[in-house]
Amino acid sequence: TLFRSPKYNPDLSTESIKLSKFITQHFQDLKYCIWATSWLNEFLQHQSSKVITIIEIEKGYEQNLYFHLKDNFSHELYLNPQEKEIDLYISESRKPVVIKKLITRSPISQQSINKTKVAFPQLEKILVDLFSDEKLFYFYQGAEMTYLFENAIKRYSINYTRLFSYAKRRDREEKLKSFLSNNLKHVIKDVIE
Repeated sequence: TLFRSPKYNPDLSTESIKLSKFITQHFQDLKYCIWATSWLNEFLQHQSSKVITIIEIEKGYEQNLYFHLKDNFSHELYLNPQEKEIDLYISESRKPVVIKKLITRSPISQQSINKTKVAFPQLEKILVDLFSDEKLFYFYQGAEMTYLFENAIKRYSINYTRLFSYAKRRDREEKLKSFLSNNLKHVIKDVIE
């Protein structure tokens, strides 16, 4: 029998569920997704105590969501943070919540928890985002990135068509392919020709 890796299904925190419930109530027909960097700990060599929650919502609604959350939650919120804000505030913040634009055709899954539909990124999206947003995810760069990718690939089934297609939407396809073939050829020998 052929061994198939399991599909990635993260543990959603009560925090993520609460935020999702709020978003689905106030922004009913909009696409969004939510995830937390704590999900990455299972792939890391050095566990990170810092948890950033990332919420992405359809283009044009980021600011709206930001103000809605600001009025209803006590989180430290950051709207499309630039390098300076990341260096000055997010790196010092205890539990930052970052709000960004959702890239169209992003690979997203849904889970229903207590009648709340929670939209979260598929593993392929998370990997590409970590690889692409070097500033925001500065603590996963270098050797840690290789380690993270290797563990994710070994533990879960990865849809490479989806991975590269999303990477292409982020203008990172070639960079990602060369990163994988330079660092993880032994793990994905069949994938990259």
